[in-house]
Amino acid sequence: MNNTNEEKIDLLLQLVKEQNSMLKEIKDRQNYLESLIKNKDILNKGNIFNFEDKIQYLNTHNYLPIDKNIVDYFNIKCNIEDDDIYSIIDNKKDLYNYIIDIIYNILMIDETKKPLFPLSGKGNLSHIYYWDNKNVTWTKIKKGDGVLRSIFTTIQSKIIRKYNEILLNKSHNTIYSSIDSGDLIFVDIHSDFDKKFTSIKKTLFSKFI
Repeated sequence: MNNTNEEKIDLLLQLVKEQNSMLKEIKDRQNYLESLIKNKDILNKGNIFNFEDKIQYLNTHNYLPIDKNIVDYFNIKCNIEDDDIYSIIDNKKDLYNYIIDIIYNILMIDETKKPLFPLSGKGNLSHIYYWDNKNVTWTKIKKGDGVLRSIFTTIQSKIIRKYNEILLNKSHNTIYSSIDSGDLIFVDIHSDFDKKFTSIKKTLFSKFI
């Protein structure tokens, strides 16, 4: 067999190998999506109430190999447009609820890698778990850990930057009108978040029901 034929065979084998790898990746993603639906139903039916058991179950069945922490994830995924600012100002929308909508929409777009996972517990208590890429595990979001607050303040900072861009680029009438409604944008999340934590978590959790 000459070198040319050997090269053709090697190329063919390589193509077959790559195709098999692609098919396996597709199958793995399909299995993940199916398990995500199945396991969410199982967990939310209350079959696993223990806090540690839930984390172990999530780590076993819902591994997420994302290479960034959850705050950076939302910072990258979140894209604020002019319409978002006008929607908040014109409709007098509560900033917290608007950010909750943004978080939910980001998670719905990124179907295969959701770094937030809602689960119910005893007494219909709502819990939200996040993927901790540093420790490579799922962790329950708690009031004092600052994770959810950091996500909110990160998204708010993007909203503020876009708001300031609008002020610089629009007419004086629009500027004055926007300044009058600036209190809807410049909410003191750092000071108020812990007081609103339970309500915020419940509202976010309800989006997935």
